[in-house]
Amino acid sequence: MSYHQEKIETFIDENKALIKRMFGDYTNAPVDGDIPDSFETYDGKKIHVRSKRATPKNTFSTPSSNK
Repeated sequence: MSYHQEKIETFIDENKALIKRMFGDYTNAPVDGDIPDSFETYDGKKIHVRSKRATPKNTFSTPSSNK
């Protein structure tokens, strides 16, 4: 591994650790793209994650022929 690659990987690892300290870990990691109900901060507090958006309704109808 080159010197630059090691520095990049160290930078990434340090930033991951910073994000973990700032925002905590997910209590249940999303497996299939679902948004977790909450996550736990570094000091053990649980924080609610906003709920999923409602599925959008298709307001556009299929084009009709005007003959």
